[in-house]
Amino acid sequence: MSDETVPQTVLPLEVIDRSVGKRVRVLMTGDKEFNGKLIGFDDYVNMVLEDVTEVDGGAPIKKMLLNGGHIAMIVPDSRAAATAGNASLRRSFLNDVVIGKILLSSK
Repeated sequence: MSDETVPQTVLPLEVIDRSVGKRVRVLMTGDKEFNGKLIGFDDYVNMVLEDVTEVDGGAPIKKMLLNGGHIAMIVPDSRAAATAGNASLRRSFLNDVVIGKILLSSK
């Protein structure tokens, strides 16, 4: 018998579900990026965010509904803060996601 550990399988909706009540960064299919507190989502990944700010400026928004069909990526709390304002880190993170190297931390 081996002492190897089996990697834990984490489903995408589980990661989003763990982020409810926490801050997330949402990258849209267009040029928009938002930071806000995730209040809820549905099976289509339509999301409700609270205390939202657009990454490239703009007035704060108290509550926002995002269409899941236009969401390209969701970055849970710690990674969201780490990529804020750092274009090269954000590009690197996006490349990792695209080629499937994202590592999910267990909480």
